[in-house]
Amino acid sequence: MTNKLAQTYFNKVLEFFNGDTTKTWTWFKSPNPSLGMVSPLDMVRTGRTIKLGKHIESAFQGERPL
Repeated sequence: MTNKLAQTYFNKVLEFFNGDTTKTWTWFKSPNPSLGMVSPLDMVRTGRTIKLGKHIESAFQGERPL
């Protein structure tokens, strides 16, 4: 994943949490039940960015919790 894509995801999640960087970093580092108990950061590291991007977008559309 490019740094640009990682930054885009970070910015979208930061927007979701109303600019709270602590909540944003906590979300990226924590295992997420909606992602199979894998942290979003680990998804970035392993190249599973399409699934992560879809998850973030669906949260913005109100389809599931972030």
